[in-house]
Amino acid sequence: MGVGRQPTCTTPDLCYTTPTMIQLGEYKLPEHVSYSAFSTYIDCGYQYYLGRLMMVPEEPSVWSVGGSAFHRATELWDLENA
Repeated sequence: MGVGRQPTCTTPDLCYTTPTMIQLGEYKLPEHVSYSAFSTYIDCGYQYYLGRLMMVPEEPSVWSVGGSAFHRATELWDLENA
């Protein structure tokens, strides 16, 4: 927040600190929200809260481990065959 700039609060918990920054209680929501973050919020607001605002680490699923291995393998193949 700039020097001398006061937040605009519509309720005690919801404040706009800049034209594009929203503060919800003690959490500042990002200026930009990715598609995956928005999709998570739409699917389950509590999951968004835990993962994006509270930064609680999520246990990797079997799908993410396999996906990471596949992406690493294709990256190495691209580097070797460039």
